[in-house]
Amino acid sequence: MSSPHPLLPPLIHGARPEHVREVNLRAVVDRLAISGPMSRADLARDLELSPTSVGRLIEELLRLGLVAEGERVITGVGRPQTLLQLHAAAASVVGVSIRSRWVRVRLADLDGRVVAAADEERHDGGAEELARQVDGLVARLRTRTSGPLAAVVIGISGAWDAARRRVLAAPNLPTLEGVDALAAFRTALTGQLGHGAIALDNDVNLAAVGERTFGAARGIDDVFYLSVGSGVGGAAIVEGAVHRGASGLVGEVGYLPITVEGREVRLEDALGRSALEAVASKLGIRTDGDVLAWLERDEPEHQPLTEHVAHVLAQALVAVVTTIDPRLVVLGGSVGRYGRAWTERTREQLADRVPVVPDIASTQLGREAPLLGAIETARTLARSSLVSGAVTSMDAREAAVR
Repeated sequence: MSSPHPLLPPLIHGARPEHVREVNLRAVVDRLAISGPMSRADLARDLELSPTSVGRLIEELLRLGLVAEGERVITGVGRPQTLLQLHAAAASVVGVSIRSRWVRVRLADLDGRVVAAADEERHDGGAEELARQVDGLVARLRTRTSGPLAAVVIGISGAWDAARRRVLAAPNLPTLEGVDALAAFRTALTGQLGHGAIALDNDVNLAAVGERTFGAARGIDDVFYLSVGSGVGGAAIVEGAVHRGASGLVGEVGYLPITVEGREVRLEDALGRSALEAVASKLGIRTDGDVLAWLERDEPEHQPLTEHVAHVLAQALVAVVTTIDPRLVVLGGSVGRYGRAWTERTREQLADRVPVVPDIASTQLGREAPLLGAIETARTLARSSLVSGAVTSMDAREAAVR
């Protein structure tokens, strides 16, 4: 069993023919999704398959409407090669981010290009009411496209315990605590999603995926994403995959005990937005009730608050470095995006505590990171649904009608 890329499933050269076929179809589709247009010859070389095998797989994918033929180019000696590419309009995917106040939804094609967006204040009520709200927003966006919906990925401000099918650690979404929210979303979206894939995850995990795919951590396999805003949360990417743990609590560093002025407090109580407002007030700094607007000005008087943040962050990152050992820490969230103000001082303080200090960078995606991560995850699930036949592509549907 071998895999040509850490994001691709392994190729199987020995198993039941139908299973080999599906795995290899998926490998071709994933390779095109990750690498962009390629010739048949390049696909055969990269996937370690014979040209004949790749030719048969491509014919099947053309029939399924998942691959399209593009321009002809000269790639070396011999005749021009026809480039193949993922058929972006074959189906749609949806990414959702649900936080304390807002529900944000993005509809994208299979290339990850966002084609429609909606933001709406979150309705009061339990999981069923929230699921109905998401269903309504998705239905509204789908009027912008005629293709099938292949996957929906929903990020929530809380941990998802997949083994026990319940939401944990969701103080900003208390009505979801202890609830099988995935079942509620699946029920509400069945009419639109059919047999397509649906998944639920912590929105900080999805933000980490977004940064690794499109942002500050692009291409880095070992990353810790730290979200600092109204609350504090984190996500660990280990060897290219989100590491969730037994109950989905990996990265919930807001619970970490740290020491501030001789007192032990939770990280969230020392670093969240309201905590920084209180620290600024104690330091005699006038922020006029908006510490973010004050940080935006990037003035020398920020130094006392920078020292506080660096002191707190360095303590928390000791736990991260000694358990996850990331190459990069990405600071996100409404406060974290100002990380450039305290990054160097944090690294200096961390160097006094651990033997190896990772790079620290601010988010490049800002508040879109969870949504872009949800879209990227949905694209991966969608390719499986389309290859397996659980969802029929637009072109295949039209061909069946003809």
